[in-house]
Amino acid sequence: MLSVMRTTFDKLFSPKYLLFSNTLTFGGLLAFGDYIQQCRERNYIRQQHRSQRASLIASGQIHGQTAEGSRNTVTLRHDWGRTARMFSIGLVLGPFNHYWYGFLDRLLPAKTIAVVIRKILLDQTVASPFFAASYFIGMGALEGEKLERSVNVFTEKFLRVYMNNVVEKGN
Repeated sequence: MLSVMRTTFDKLFSPKYLLFSNTLTFGGLLAFGDYIQQCRERNYIRQQHRSQRASLIASGQIHGQTAEGSRNTVTLRHDWGRTARMFSIGLVLGPFNHYWYGFLDRLLPAKTIAVVIRKILLDQTVASPFFAASYFIGMGALEGEKLERSVNVFTEKFLRVYMNNVVEKGN
């Protein structure tokens, strides 16, 4: 069984199928990241709900755990549509990622620290803005937003997203 998995892995990540594998991996990573983020969001909302409920009970505004009109727990569902949109964006941007990093490897083939720093600088100054704009505009389109709204969201959030990306790549 292990040898079959190894053979499949080697084949998928061979030059012949690398574009497919990289694209699928990029989509999968975005979808998995969204799944984790939604779990974190649900946990945060549940904690907020418990905290607010405890405050209301302590202040006497509601009595006990079964007060009329209140619920003991918050039921939140996973937004699979959002996860699918993230996967879709990954599939669209995956080929660009694949070719961009291939281009960087051909442009700067050495593996010295100086070359790695140049690659990071090029990635941050050229690719990062492109991918961020593509992400926000693409997600807006998939969510039925008008282009103008998506561009506004991008301009509002770009600096924060960009700085987060710079900090993460710097680690």
